[in-house]
Amino acid sequence: MPKGRIEVRVIYAAVILFFVAFLGVPLATLFVRAFSDGETANFTLLNFSQVFSHPDFLSSLTNSLFLSALAALITTSLAFVLACAVNMARLPQWLEKLVPIAIAIPALFPTITYGFAIIYTFGRQGLITEVLGGHQLFEIYGVNGLLLGYVIYTLPIAYLLIDNGFRYVDKRFFIVSRIMGDGGLKAFFKSIFIPLAGTLGAAFVQAFALSFADFGIPAAVAGNVQVLSRTLFDTMLGAVPSFEMGAVVAIAMLLPSIMSVLILTWLDRFNINYKKFSPISLSKSRFRDVSLSIYTITLLLLMLSIFAVVFIIPFVAQWPWDRSFSVEPIIATLTNAQYQIIATNSIMFAAITAAVGTVLTFFAALIARRGNMPKFFSGSIDTFAIATNSIPGMVLGVAFLLFFVDTPLQNTMAILVLCTLVHLFSTPFLMFSGAFSRMNKSWELTAELMGDSWFKTLRRIIVPNVLPTVFEVFGYLFIYTMVTLSGVIFLVSAHTTLFATRINQLAYFARFEEIFILSLIIFVLNLSMRILTRYGARKATARLHGSKVK
Repeated sequence: MPKGRIEVRVIYAAVILFFVAFLGVPLATLFVRAFSDGETANFTLLNFSQVFSHPDFLSSLTNSLFLSALAALITTSLAFVLACAVNMARLPQWLEKLVPIAIAIPALFPTITYGFAIIYTFGRQGLITEVLGGHQLFEIYGVNGLLLGYVIYTLPIAYLLIDNGFRYVDKRFFIVSRIMGDGGLKAFFKSIFIPLAGTLGAAFVQAFALSFADFGIPAAVAGNVQVLSRTLFDTMLGAVPSFEMGAVVAIAMLLPSIMSVLILTWLDRFNINYKKFSPISLSKSRFRDVSLSIYTITLLLLMLSIFAVVFIIPFVAQWPWDRSFSVEPIIATLTNAQYQIIATNSIMFAAITAAVGTVLTFFAALIARRGNMPKFFSGSIDTFAIATNSIPGMVLGVAFLLFFVDTPLQNTMAILVLCTLVHLFSTPFLMFSGAFSRMNKSWELTAELMGDSWFKTLRRIIVPNVLPTVFEVFGYLFIYTMVTLSGVIFLVSAHTTLFATRINQLAYFARFEEIFILSLIIFVLNLSMRILTRYGARKATARLHGSKVK
């Protein structure tokens, strides 16, 4: 787009104003409260001294760092082998198509459901325990439950990162290495593992950051093991809440995430780019293909079996005492007036966030990639996108709580939408950025020379060419808004209760039957949205290429 466009300047100003108002100012408020004595608002370091010298805080910080790192190591290893199976072995065609579908299923549930699914699968009266004749495989509360939940939670994103990295690894080097006499392991290490080192590091860092910041899994299965997200929740909403101390804990929770961004930037230098790339298949190897097929099937079955209870418990009269088939629990929940209000809140919340978020990230990426602006201005939007990706949802929620308390936004649906928009901004922005970068850079100039206005060019050329991404972004935002918990746990009220926050409330009363029914409803809504947006994206792509939708 030509320089100086008034439309571009207005949109840029609106995007920057959005981030200043709903990211910069709330975070500044968080830091001010952390350094305030709470009574006279004078500057003090006493809050940090009290928090960092408290043995419970140090224990929760150490536990979070250790468990998140261990879970990230396990997750990255499992995801790497799975990506090797898909990209280097000759799996059965049905299995190769199943992997991306199965690996995405956990993302359709809130993370707090993972913990309760683990309880009802491996607990004393769990599904697997019953199949094994009452023998419990391991203690589910504490370290074991947290690790299992974190691995399930982070495996999809780690796999997607590594699988994408494999697409840029030239397997010819592996073949050449074997021809030159290198053993299989040596050839694999030199031609596959080394080129993927940066991607593996990125997968580890992402898995670590997600585990470290998660609240849902610890809320269900942490037991007596204290982690930082629970400490923050207890400090802000416990029996004796302290906003100043909570602000300090939130800042402590923010530091590892900032370090993660710096590490990711450093790891990017280890990525190897080939001047030419040839996507070829390796020769058949019965041992390799069979063993990796077995590994893939086993991993997917283990992961999906944990969620089997979500589809069983809602149709059982009363687990584990009365296991007869019954739909009465579901009917009772669906006809409950309170749950109908919660369902309306959740769907409205997800739909508004998805719609507004799609427009926001569309225009932010449009002016950053095609606004023909000085690098400083486009780079400032990229910086904000990186910042939103590095801030845990709970930290953002605390910042919003502290800044918007006693304002018209408090206890409204609007504050939930705004917080979630900031929290989820990064990925949709990158999706649109990729789509705009692939478009011909001369289209807008050609349209202007033909007399088209900026908005006409937008409607006739830009939007139709990125319409598949519009569907994908809308679906992404809807699904992740529906399952979000950490970003809104401090902001919901009695009038804006959501499915995910209600599940957290039900846990205190051990009403697991209702927990699984609500989780099933979330899954059905998210799966329906995923199917609809995928179909819309395929249809839009087919229209661009003049073909029929398959």
